[in-house]
Amino acid sequence: MYNKFKEPSFAIFFILLFSISVSNCQDSSAKTEALQIAYLSENCSACHALLPGNNQSAPTILEIKEIYSKSVSDESNFLLKVKTYLTEPKAEHSLNAEWVEKYGVMPKMNFSEKRLNASLAYLYSKDWGSLRWQSRNKHWLDDQKALSKVLYDDMSPLEIAQSAAMKTKSALGSQLLQAIKEKGIEGAVGFCKIEAIPITERMSHELKLDIRRVSDRPRNPANRTNQNELLMIKNYKEKVLIKAKLEPTVINEPSQTISYFPIETNEMCLQCHGIKGQNLKTNVYKAIVSAYPSDEATGYQSGEIRGLFRVIQKK
Repeated sequence: MYNKFKEPSFAIFFILLFSISVSNCQDSSAKTEALQIAYLSENCSACHALLPGNNQSAPTILEIKEIYSKSVSDESNFLLKVKTYLTEPKAEHSLNAEWVEKYGVMPKMNFSEKRLNASLAYLYSKDWGSLRWQSRNKHWLDDQKALSKVLYDDMSPLEIAQSAAMKTKSALGSQLLQAIKEKGIEGAVGFCKIEAIPITERMSHELKLDIRRVSDRPRNPANRTNQNELLMIKNYKEKVLIKAKLEPTVINEPSQTISYFPIETNEMCLQCHGIKGQNLKTNVYKAIVSAYPSDEATGYQSGEIRGLFRVIQKK
């Protein structure tokens, strides 16, 4: 009796246990994949389409994967080359001169290093963009709100604030690049005057956070720092001089948390914020003075602190 009924019951138990274990592994793998796709989508898709399409403000994520993968022999070198450009965006750090010529140099971003590493490793090792990949992730590609929720449910409050700042910077940058493409740098000055603050306000509304840019040398007087923010900028400038790592500044108050993220200049910024007669052309400077008579935001060099993103989260 034992041999006839007991042993099969144990076999069935172990088969079920194994099936549950496999199912859990598959669920975990699917969530991990969704997290990486969500991170790249949230932080990059304002400029970089996930797949080939009509987005012309920057190369697609698939194009970046293909070009950079061909130039390296392993994952660590892939991460190194991509992060070299992201850490200090400049023409000589790009692997594709045609992209720089066509799209220009991207603004400098401050990504979460841990999540960026994980997402770039995923991008290198997985079949991003293939028909199988698209089929496997169709649910997420078709439902961006669900994809965003996967990421935000996994993030700390500081990560959410940092993501909001970078999404806002991407939104501003992508639309500015489009304005430059259509009107030239001189014409884009008018775009900034009309659209920069409304874009930031729209992102605040979409993300349900209070997002602003502030500066000790503002172009728009509405973006001037308060006294505490002025001291923060001074502190960040001192860290830049000694090449210290720039970390967010977080202030916890009873009813809210205020997070600050430094804004660093690079080649792209200097076209409108650089030194007159050098990287800031005379006609552009005249357009700036005309649009902003009290402008203080020129004379910068690459790698300097131009201001802060401020993100307020209610508790």
